[in-house]
Amino acid sequence: MSMRSLLVSFLLLGAPAAAQPGQLSGPVAGYVYDQAASALRPVRGVPGAATLGDPLALGIAPEAGFVAPRQDLAVLVATGGSTHWYSLSGNAATEVAAQGSIATPERVVFSPSGAAAALIGSRSVQVVTGLPARPALAGSIATTAGGCDAVRADAGANAGAAGRSACATPSLAVSDDGAWLLLASGNGLRLVAVASGSSITLMPVGPSAAVAFSPGSHDAAIFTAGSLSLIHDAAGAASQQLVARNSALATAVGVAFSTDGATLWAAGGAGLVMSYDLAGGAVVELSSGAAATAMEPMGGFFRLNQAGAGPLWLVDPNAGSPRAFFVPPAATSN
Repeated sequence: MSMRSLLVSFLLLGAPAAAQPGQLSGPVAGYVYDQAASALRPVRGVPGAATLGDPLALGIAPEAGFVAPRQDLAVLVATGGSTHWYSLSGNAATEVAAQGSIATPERVVFSPSGAAAALIGSRSVQVVTGLPARPALAGSIATTAGGCDAVRADAGANAGAAGRSACATPSLAVSDDGAWLLLASGNGLRLVAVASGSSITLMPVGPSAAVAFSPGSHDAAIFTAGSLSLIHDAAGAASQQLVARNSALATAVGVAFSTDGATLWAAGGAGLVMSYDLAGGAVVELSSGAAATAMEPMGGFFRLNQAGAGPLWLVDPNAGSPRAFFVPPAATSN
């Protein structure tokens, strides 16, 4: 299969430097956790004219936050370690009660449609289903070397603030039904049954790998060593298909399906982003202009890094030609 490479330098589009948080009205494109301000903020405006809005009123002092792909739910970890679930709409965040004994996570990984989430702790991975309205513990898997500890050791992640960025784990995915986990590590790509904790190894992987499930199915993708592959029915036949390769993306940052499952998106540590049309086979490669640290679905966009002291970088896949744009940091961020 020939690869059509369109390496594009993105326009650095952003709101005027004088804009203050909350001053720009317009649609809410999504929500992000601002690490610099320890706050959950809406992203207001449209590509090319977007800012971070004022922090949402939460009633807690968060030290970590994770937002679901459909931007309708956030999981916040408060100072002191308590975990809180919030329904999101406009400028409002409404706390939602969760059922079951849910431990404080170091990292939260949502399923592709946000119907389930994997809460990764130091010694276990808990799976919560019923999202966004009724979070409930569906299963807990103890890990031999520890949940985040295993990810750090296997994926080579670096420790960060409060130990949470050390468990950034682009290498773990949970299916929408909450029944299966995929973990890519030095031990290979493993499929784990949430109900029993049993696992099988599907394939070996390189030192850098990222995995994702497709929305509403058990099809999956793995991005490793510059190769993007599909795994058809990971919980069944688990047949593998190489769909694209690019040695320039040897360090895998993240991989994700589009909301309709028709396109694969992958990001490399060098700031390159690659998309693959599953129906037509077209490949497009883009340069973000900034080093990517994530490939996270964010409503109609993909988020390439965390919000904080620097610009927030997003990819707009819906334009005539996919492009990246940045959102300036909030003026109140330190």
